[in-house]
Amino acid sequence: MYTNLGGIEFTRKDKVAVTLGGFLGAADREDVSGNFRGVELGLSAPIGLVNTSVACLFGKIDDGSYRKCGIEGGIDFREESSLPITLTFSIEERYFDFGNGGPVSDPRDAYIFITGVEIHLEKLHLSPEG
Repeated sequence: MYTNLGGIEFTRKDKVAVTLGGFLGAADREDVSGNFRGVELGLSAPIGLVNTSVACLFGKIDDGSYRKCGIEGGIDFREESSLPITLTFSIEERYFDFGNGGPVSDPRDAYIFITGVEIHLEKLHLSPEG
């Protein structure tokens, strides 16, 4: 299933950052599509060296429903290395139902593991040679 969304998010930063967002758009699966509307709530805070966040997006696809909840961690190596990178890892639980007998997510695809490497090019300190 694919979603094409636009929306707005508001974040309040304190010891724990809180994000609230609203989204509108379209959801597609094979040759079925529907209108999507949803809200997201997220919390993020550093726990030791790991920047941790938890977020859930709840939505409606026409008469059906959508849910994506996940937890993500990132370890920032910008201080220890000349190459500013962050290693990320997350697990997400996803469910969708287009309603009215349309496609429904397969339980075998409910959990998704994601790993990544972010290279922060804006933080590179390039100095001219010579």
